[in-house]
Amino acid sequence: MILTGGASHRPPRMVLVVLLLLIGGGIVAVGPVAAAQQAQVSDVTVAPAEPAVGEPVTVTVTVSNLASSDGAVTVESVRLRDAATGDLLTQTAEIGQIDPGGSLDIPVVITLTEVGLTRIQAEAYVENVDRPLGRDRYIQPVVIDVVEPLVRPDLTVSPGTAYGTTDLTLANYGTLALEAPQLTVSGPDGTPQTYYLQDVAPGANRTRTIDTRGWAMQTLSVTATYTANDTTQRLTVDHALAERATEPGQVRLTSVDAVRTAGGIELTGDAANLGELPVEAVYLRVGATDEVAPIPPRADFFVGEVAASEFATFRLTADVAPNTSAVPVEIRYIMANAETVTTQTVPIDPAVTAPTEPTDGGGGLPWLAVVIALIVAAAAAVVYRSRT
Repeated sequence: MILTGGASHRPPRMVLVVLLLLIGGGIVAVGPVAAAQQAQVSDVTVAPAEPAVGEPVTVTVTVSNLASSDGAVTVESVRLRDAATGDLLTQTAEIGQIDPGGSLDIPVVITLTEVGLTRIQAEAYVENVDRPLGRDRYIQPVVIDVVEPLVRPDLTVSPGTAYGTTDLTLANYGTLALEAPQLTVSGPDGTPQTYYLQDVAPGANRTRTIDTRGWAMQTLSVTATYTANDTTQRLTVDHALAERATEPGQVRLTSVDAVRTAGGIELTGDAANLGELPVEAVYLRVGATDEVAPIPPRADFFVGEVAASEFATFRLTADVAPNTSAVPVEIRYIMANAETVTTQTVPIDPAVTAPTEPTDGGGGLPWLAVVIALIVAAAAAVVYRSRT
């Protein structure tokens, strides 16, 4: 709980006007007249709102320069004091300048050591940029409710969103961070596996997803180990995994190679069934894009049935633009009387589709030199015949 209330004090910059009028032996005094206020501490926030003993607390002091101000102000420092004793808790200096109508948030960090309501005083020391004749002090009292340190972790084990996965979630409902947390999982074979997490701040949580395929109908024992309040603590949860459902058939293209042909490129590879149920009528076709076009003789390819965890080879041909780096392939198959249609983008080496550079035959005499040599040879033959 935070309680705030505002006040401003202007100690030295005042004009004391005293008029002594001797009228019938009486004296009339006119008291101190202060200069017009320019700035104020417009807000103070505390995070966390209810800090624990020993936990760093950020007190953010907002200093505003009133729109009616006659110039910019400079925030020289912000100080936090114990309201009861006046002792300085911390301060920050050389903060910055604020134009009329503007404001500045100044965070200051303190650590409180006693449980209960702690009263502090936020002070902003401000100077007028155009009239540096002194500085003004603006005060805002703040009450912070400091609580006992609370360590309250929670560990849950639940099915993951992906098939055959399980989510391990460590949540922090306390007031202290869970530092250096790690999760140790004992699977069906009894071999522990350890997973490391980042620190869990109060009100936050961390989740690690693990592969639990093959662990159906088994009890998963998960232990969270962490440090809180300078002590190492543990929390263990046992979770019974549900019976694993059979993974449906799924066709993916694997081990795909691309080679250049006279008319384009040829793709060869495997149509693999990654599931645990057979798929039927597997049909592949090159997808048409601005850079890719299916061409004979293998614009499409009928694979047929692929058993569970098996594969079948395929061959496709396509015409591609120079430097194309991927070819889309449409995949169709039937499983449990339902058709599945998907497209897989197959990456290829751009060097395969790079334009070829014209060559002069890879060495030997240039064609002009060959022609000249033939002419010279023919002339020599004519001369020889005429002499004989």
